Amino acid sequence: MACSRLMLLLIGVISSHLPEVHSRPVDFWCRTQARGNMQQMIEDLRKAAARCDSLPSPVQLPSVKMNVALWGRKTTQHKRAELVGTIRAFQDGVQEARVNVTSQCQTSVLEKLEHRIRNDLLILNSSHIQTDTVTSPPARADFSSQTNKLSEVLKQYELLLKGKLNHFAIDVHDIICREDRTTNVTER
Repeated sequence: MACSRLMLLLIGVISSHLPEVHSRPVDFWCRTQARGNMQQMIEDLRKAAARCDSLPSPVQLPSVKMNVALWGRKTTQHKRAELVGTIRAFQDGVQEARVNVTSQCQTSVLEKLEHRIRNDLLILNSSHIQTDTVTSPPARADFSSQTNKLSEVLKQYELLLKGKLNHFAIDVHDIICREDRTTNVTER
């Protein structure tokens, strides 16, 4: 428990020094508005990408499709591992694409997306659920397609945030937010 608190504190300190992250990681899980604000950034990037949509090389896109019935039967650990694997696959694709671009517009959008992805991984890795007895290693992502369109990369990442990540946030909300309320009460 003390280790989890220390980890959350460390992530909170790191996150507070990162641009566009003005809340604690626990806020992502406990406040729908915080998730919405963070997802808004992807929509803003999509608008910016309209000026420079064609990438010089294709980006492999992990599958972001979600079968709600199947998702509901997965353990929390498996859901988290699947999300980490998929987000890391996006991270790898974005890093690879960034190496090949020459346009300042594309570089800027990809750097901001890469930053967003790192923040999402930090937030996801901060979700140490007390009911989890075993931590699953990140699952290998399934790839569904590839694209040369920056707007499509952003759209697929947005679908991941609004789909699996949002469902995961709903799944873990009570556990994480109860721990946060307990921690805040005992620290006062």
